[in-house]
Amino acid sequence: MKELHKILEGRLSLNGESNDFTFGTISEDNGRIKVEAYFPPKDNSILDKYWFNNNNPNSGNIEINCKTTDGNQIYLDWLAPVHFSSSETAVKAKFICYGKMTFEKPLLEGLKEEEVEKIVFIELEGLKLNHTEITQKRVIRANSNRNRDLETEDWDKDYSTFMVNLIDKSSFLTHYGEFYNHPDPKNNNIILEFKKYVSKEIFGYNQKHLINFLSFINGGEVRVRKVYRGNFFSRSENNLSSQIEDTYSFTKIVDSYPSDYLPINGLGYRNSSILGTIFLRYQNFVKECKELDFQSTIYYLNRSNLNDNIEQRVFTLIVALEELGTRQRKLHTAATKTVISKSDFEPIKLALKNTLKQFKSIIPNNNNEYNNLLSKLCDINNQKRDTEEKFYELFDYAGISRTASITSLVKQRHMVVHEGNIGNSLKDKWDLYFQIDQLLRDIILNRIGYRGVRNPRKIKIV
Repeated sequence: MKELHKILEGRLSLNGESNDFTFGTISEDNGRIKVEAYFPPKDNSILDKYWFNNNNPNSGNIEINCKTTDGNQIYLDWLAPVHFSSSETAVKAKFICYGKMTFEKPLLEGLKEEEVEKIVFIELEGLKLNHTEITQKRVIRANSNRNRDLETEDWDKDYSTFMVNLIDKSSFLTHYGEFYNHPDPKNNNIILEFKKYVSKEIFGYNQKHLINFLSFINGGEVRVRKVYRGNFFSRSENNLSSQIEDTYSFTKIVDSYPSDYLPINGLGYRNSSILGTIFLRYQNFVKECKELDFQSTIYYLNRSNLNDNIEQRVFTLIVALEELGTRQRKLHTAATKTVISKSDFEPIKLALKNTLKQFKSIIPNNNNEYNNLLSKLCDINNQKRDTEEKFYELFDYAGISRTASITSLVKQRHMVVHEGNIGNSLKDKWDLYFQIDQLLRDIILNRIGYRGVRNPRKIKIV
């Protein structure tokens, strides 16, 4: 556990009530932010009401607002209590933060508070990125032609550039930036830097979409660890800082086992500028997410990579495929199809009801049999929606051809769902998993208009 700050004084708030405390510490443990606070032994109404008297301890957003010993302000939200102890001199309380810690420095002398709060740096955790900027060297001898045999391309840059159209309420604004490794050599995270600042408001519109987009490109979970904002910023050889720093509290992403279906780090694809090309599709990604909620699909793709066994992986992706197909059907097809019009069926339905009623006395009614029969008769005009048709509608919508392998996959889905059979051999199971994984990624890539390089995954089992 690493101590981050010493608290000089602070206030704990919950549901409009508050208690002051006189000392504490803020620490970080494997990515989680923890707080230890010392309250005076009396007049702790919140502690008495919600914890010491065994009432619900999680009945609201527990917040702490405090001042550090070096004169800076810190605000923490979504805290959960984990330990209390009491003595004659103090009450010690420990909390874990499930939200974020906001660290704010005073304005520098001579600076005024600006109307637009700026964001320049974003620290990303989980993103695996080999940078793609190069130095190209040409050798031209005096009085001779260019010698291409002596030309070299060195992948010697420590950054990757991009352009992205960020959503601004109802429109999109173009922003340029770059990714680079965190200046601190002990920190493995990637920094996203906007060359011209982004307002806090615009970042708020885009944060969820941008992180899901990066997770999809990465092939594994990406999360924001820190946002640098405010009115002044600095970048040194081994650190970044700003007036206000939001640090998100979550367990460190150690192994995300990213998929390389989009080979942004593949040595053979560096000249393809995959990262820059896919970023041009961010605007389309945002629009498609409003309809098909790719956030959920990307979540399942990432979770399947972390599952321990192949059965869990396949079932996770089957759920993702079912969910995506259902959402597409609800959006783009009529809810129910009928054999004949509802108005023409009404007199027929009435006649069927009257006929069945004549035999009601001989129909057992132990388990509501009469009503079940009546319901089935009244429903015979509704056409049942074939499950296979649902998937083909989704594939057509995403521009995926009905090949033999796609037809086989749809039939295999029936065996997985109804029989729990995902294959006879380990190779069959892995082949099915990779096929569904690739299919889901193709649906997203096709819908956002990406036509670039893709790297199908295969496994060889001897």
